[in-house]
Amino acid sequence: MSSSASEAQTHAMVFLAISTRLFMTEEFTLSLITRIFGVDIVVLSNNYASSLFCLDELAYTLECRERKNLLVLPIFYNLNPSHVRHQKGSYDEALAKHARRFQHNPEKLHKWKMALRQVADLSGF
Repeated sequence: MSSSASEAQTHAMVFLAISTRLFMTEEFTLSLITRIFGVDIVVLSNNYASSLFCLDELAYTLECRERKNLLVLPIFYNLNPSHVRHQKGSYDEALAKHARRFQHNPEKLHKWKMALRQVADLSGF
């Protein structure tokens, strides 16, 4: 990792620690961190996949990753990355609910599943 990427990661983690409460609201998006540091931090927890907002944000983040050469840092909070990668447990339950809701838009569900697999394959904390 380059020095500037490492520095950006350190600054992003400090920002995350200071701004923990902001992550609890859907009004706060990761695009703010991207604009400041060039880093997208994705904090995945057991309930992450139940949020349509989070799934859309994740898909967008990973779409932009290659185009904008962004550093994406997944944080698996009390969660095994393999549960995200293979959509087990709460991820399986949430995606099953979304499948019923979006039965006429299977592309959207497929996009979310692929994004979850991709983020789980990244090195995380």
